[in-house]
Amino acid sequence: MIYEYAVSPAVFGDINNIAFLYEAFGIERGRFISEFPRKREWSKYARQFISKCARDQIERNALVELLIALERRALYERQRTHWDDQKKWIDNALFENEQRAFRGILNRDSVVDHKDVMTIGDTWRATQWKNPQSISVPRTAPNIVQAVMPLISLSTTLVLIDRNFEPMDARFSKVLIEFADQLLRQTHQPKIAQIKYVTTYESDKNTRRTINIFENECRTALTTFLPRGISVKFIIKVKKLLHDRFVLTNRGCIQLGIGLDEGDGDVLMNRLSNKDFEIQFDAWNKQYCHEFLIEGTRS
Repeated sequence: MIYEYAVSPAVFGDINNIAFLYEAFGIERGRFISEFPRKREWSKYARQFISKCARDQIERNALVELLIALERRALYERQRTHWDDQKKWIDNALFENEQRAFRGILNRDSVVDHKDVMTIGDTWRATQWKNPQSISVPRTAPNIVQAVMPLISLSTTLVLIDRNFEPMDARFSKVLIEFADQLLRQTHQPKIAQIKYVTTYESDKNTRRTINIFENECRTALTTFLPRGISVKFIIKVKKLLHDRFVLTNRGCIQLGIGLDEGDGDVLMNRLSNKDFEIQFDAWNKQYCHEFLIEGTRS
């Protein structure tokens, strides 16, 4: 739902392409531009192509402003890229794609016959370009986690939000453990070693459940099942502050229609707009009443 694309800086050699790119990338569109080949070099090359195609200084300044705005909202710094100065950008991008796949490669010209390469004129029919704002997936731990892993792989922070989390209920714990296992399997940078879980707990006159009891339940149910190398920081809020269920990172946010648990049928997932994402990211660690950390011990 939120993916990384390699975009040739040469695409900026056509004025008509720049407006398209501005509208096509960003959180709301679910597309990030990989800063490939290396940090700052992609922007430098894009500016060089703008300088060549602009008709005058006024147009050049306007196009650079568009590029800067695009960089702020959609540029992603890929770590540990492979690059050969003796090869063309597209050849390097294809090699990098073999090491760690992009969602797609946007090239200036149709000079390569490859399933992952497209031009702007091809995007309307390219499977890799299609990116609906909402999807439905089977309500199982592997399907839920796999649907959001492309976003998580671009992120350095992972926050799960579900007010109904019950540690002793396998429906919830299996999803959390699946997130932890997938983080541990990730081979590229950046890596996430800690999951933040924002939730609350139920208390009634019969059980007299307290925060400490809830914390002990979490430790009993999760410590030996979470893999070593991954920790979970629980952040407890009062229930009235929590309503929606989210998978939230520093790169975007996916809303779940039912919850972060297994069950019958499908779960509907929606990609939040940039404004709503900023609201949620600003609020997730505010107004909490308790927190505790669980370290995984499973080998």
